[in-house]
Amino acid sequence: MDMNLPRSTEAISSVNKALIALGAPPVDALYLVVIGFVTIAILSRLQGRDKTGWLLVPFLLGVMLMVRVIPALLRHLLPFPAPVLRAWADRRQISKHYDSYQWRKLFWIGLGLGLYTALAGQPSTARIVVSLVCLLSGVLGLVRWRVVSAHTDPVKNWDDTGRNSASLSNLASK
Repeated sequence: MDMNLPRSTEAISSVNKALIALGAPPVDALYLVVIGFVTIAILSRLQGRDKTGWLLVPFLLGVMLMVRVIPALLRHLLPFPAPVLRAWADRRQISKHYDSYQWRKLFWIGLGLGLYTALAGQPSTARIVVSLVCLLSGVLGLVRWRVVSAHTDPVKNWDDTGRNSASLSNLASK
């Protein structure tokens, strides 16, 4: 039996489905847009509206690091159900093998940064450039991920809950 698949005797509750959906489209996109949006707001609050400038770059890198570290800590500290942990592990395996899976996230973060920049009415060169770099590199990641996922059997077999219905064991050989 494939260790990546939920056992047929395990019922996936609606709470588990909601937890799994946190990292699956469209919830993950919304989550990342919100992160991008609040990033400039938080930095502006800490530094003052006109003083953020290029400090946005290291601050954003710190935010992106926290986006990876905080879920890892929560997975370690909280008792999540096995089907949820397996679904999340599947996604982490995909992201380890396909950079485009991670790079596509920059599009959504860049969209949030751009929305804040446009709505706040205080555009700056740094905000515009960082937003555009995230958007453009994210678009490249999205396009590449579409190509990869369309041509890779384990990726094609993901279902709507973010579960991979095929074995991920052959990913390393590709």
